[in-house]
Amino acid sequence: MIMLILRRKFILGIKKLLILFLIIVTLLVSVNFSLATDGVKQSNTKIVKSDKFAKVEHKSLNIKQSISKSTISSKNKNINLTKKKVNSSVKKKTSISSKKKVNSSVKKKTSISSKKKVNSSTKKKTSISSKKKVNSSAKKKTSISSKKKVNSSAKKKIINSAKKKIINLEYIVIDEYNKSYEPRYVKYNSKELISKAKCSCGKKSYNKFYTTKFQNYCMCCKKSGQIVYRAHYEGEWTCKACGADYCLVTGKVKLSHSKKFLKKID
Repeated sequence: MIMLILRRKFILGIKKLLILFLIIVTLLVSVNFSLATDGVKQSNTKIVKSDKFAKVEHKSLNIKQSISKSTISSKNKNINLTKKKVNSSVKKKTSISSKKKVNSSVKKKTSISSKKKVNSSTKKKTSISSKKKVNSSAKKKTSISSKKKVNSSAKKKIINSAKKKIINLEYIVIDEYNKSYEPRYVKYNSKELISKAKCSCGKKSYNKFYTTKFQNYCMCCKKSGQIVYRAHYEGEWTCKACGADYCLVTGKVKLSHSKKFLKKID
């Protein structure tokens, strides 16, 4: 739009100059024609008039030169003005284009930096999430393996305890005897003590066999499942932990001053 306006102004200025030039030419032609006619008429009469005509011609030439100089100066001014306007418009355009380029470059840089930030943040998030997943999977695996180990150990313990219980609940039976004072049979495990024997502590008659049943719990060391049978004359119950000896019939500790007895089972 600016270029079109400048072009229009330039064309109007040229037109004005042409009109002025035509007017001047017509004036000069008319003056020359008038001067020529006057000179033809008065050439034979007066020489002074020729001098005047020369002066007028000289003045007209001066006028022409001044007019031409003014036109040239006006043209130069118009050209300078157009050049200034063009330069200003070009400068504006270049400044606008440079600003646009700068803005576009800034926008690109900001977009690139934002993209980098977004990418870095997404990478961090993905790395954190992957680490969390790996940690959770590792934790799950460790928990599963620990659970399996615990379950396997618990199963083993249960099996071992069951085996022990079975072993403990199994009775050890002794029903062979060679002498008359020996017990007729002995049967015991970790829970109970059963026998058919003679009294060896003097609390009951020695001529009779008594059937008795006691708990397998030592009254001296307060431990259970530690009493076993020991074949010693009439036989006796002996604690493996503390070495205390008990009568098979009464369950009394075989010490004269002791008043401890095994607990009977009815």
